[in-house]
Amino acid sequence: MASIIILPISITMIFFSKEILSTWIGDSTVVNNTYILLSLLTVGTTIKAYMTLPYTLQLAHGWTKLAFYKNVIAVIIIIPSMLWAAQMYQGIGAAWVLIILYLGLLIFEIIIMHKRILKGNMRKRYGYDVFIPVSIVSIVGLAAHEILDILLIDVSEVITALAVFCTLLFSFIASAWSTGNLNARVMSLLKIKERKKIV
Repeated sequence: MASIIILPISITMIFFSKEILSTWIGDSTVVNNTYILLSLLTVGTTIKAYMTLPYTLQLAHGWTKLAFYKNVIAVIIIIPSMLWAAQMYQGIGAAWVLIILYLGLLIFEIIIMHKRILKGNMRKRYGYDVFIPVSIVSIVGLAAHEILDILLIDVSEVITALAVFCTLLFSFIASAWSTGNLNARVMSLLKIKERKKIV
């Protein structure tokens, strides 16, 4: 579900951060200094969103130790890393620390969690429900952004808004279609309809 709801919005924000900020703020100096930061923070927030469902599953099983230890480790790592990265690379460095931390926590939390809960479902769940949708929707977002850059040099706000909206729409369609459960349901419905026509 996270892939269908969150991913299209996130990918659109990541690839069109400059255009969205330009429309919203209008100050080119502010936009040029912040759009990369917005993209990176959106990546981090998206990874964090993918951590919500495993955390909820752990709570449903009455297993709070993993989340506790995960957060303790996160605090120990993030404070010195954030201070160092912010001094060396400003906001961009701090955003990269968040991305690396969240990605590391997500990977290790999932490996540990699936040894105790939903054994044997890890590859299927994260292959079909996370990796494939992320890959496909990222390709859609990147392609839309590159096409906009190639075809249009002086882009009006209306065309930019239209391109962002179309990217969002196609991202929703790609995400919904590529997510394992939904794809299987749609295909099974199509097969049922075909059988009825034959009969």
